[in-house]
Amino acid sequence: KADAVVIQTESQIKEIPSGLWKNTVVISNPIPFALYEGKKAEQQKSVPNEIIMVGRIEEQKNFPMAIEAMRIISRSHPDVRLRIFGKGSKESYIRDLIRQYDLESNITLEGWTQNVSSELLGSDIYIMTSNYYILVHIITY
Repeated sequence: KADAVVIQTESQIKEIPSGLWKNTVVISNPIPFALYEGKKAEQQKSVPNEIIMVGRIEEQKNFPMAIEAMRIISRSHPDVRLRIFGKGSKESYIRDLIRQYDLESNITLEGWTQNVSSELLGSDIYIMTSNYYILVHIITY
């Protein structure tokens, strides 16, 4: 009964019941490959140290997983930085977790940005730790 179902990759089509395939639209990863064309000429780092996350700071996005990963990574690579762009209802919790793990020098909450593309170009790695994706159903009445 949905007008459309939006998914992120062609491979996710396999997860959708076959009756919905005709109403399925793929909206690819928001990071266009062209953004990284200019970075090809840069020398590869032995350890990428600039990590970025962009998203709502909500439970679904599972920012604690990224913070736990940074806790492990920072033990052997203290120069690695994670910059988180976004706002949300879990901001205080995430700030407390960063403080609890003593990661203030490794993780920063940057708030909103008007230029995600520029921030992506300044990073070495983009990560997304979402627990699940949401299928949006647009119902016609």
